[in-house]
Amino acid sequence: MSNWWARLARMIFGRAKWDAVSLLAFSLMPSDTEGRALAEYLICNPDLAAKLRMHTYLLEQTDEEFKRWCLAGLFVNYATVLAEQGGLQGYNGATGAACYALLFFEDYPLAWACYALIQVECQNSIAARWAKKLLYFRPTKTRLDFYDKVMPDGQYKILMTGLRSRMKEVVAVCNLHPEWSDSYQFLAGIEYYQRMLGKFN
Repeated sequence: MSNWWARLARMIFGRAKWDAVSLLAFSLMPSDTEGRALAEYLICNPDLAAKLRMHTYLLEQTDEEFKRWCLAGLFVNYATVLAEQGGLQGYNGATGAACYALLFFEDYPLAWACYALIQVECQNSIAARWAKKLLYFRPTKTRLDFYDKVMPDGQYKILMTGLRSRMKEVVAVCNLHPEWSDSYQFLAGIEYYQRMLGKFN
């Protein structure tokens, strides 16, 4: 897998070599299409690529779910940094980072919240859909056990309490602005958004 990704990256992007952590990230994408898109995103965001290369501890991990969780966290943190810059470029870049976070780990509440907060700033009522994704989320026992493992001592409960409060505010703001556009009408046909947001039509 890694050798294949290295050859592909060299063919498409002219890179002589990808580091082992980036190759791991590519291999954890749901399909080759998302993997190639992630490679292009990293080329366009070299500061994120540099941070990714530092996560060499992931190469020693045997728990794939934990690897996905850590990578999702890295991309959400990067999305936050870009969103704080504001402007079209910042928000677009942040949206992309949040998208990849969810491709690594689909049940990552901070990524849903990140999406919602970005879209509120863009005056896009799809923000309410992302907020409701978090508000209505009820993890399975297995998933809850995982959250408790990676966020011990009640950190998960504290995090979700704060996020749910903030997401209620997002929904309220969207309800106050029926004139805002809703990009979901253009995205609903895309499989990614069908999977992530379909139940909140």
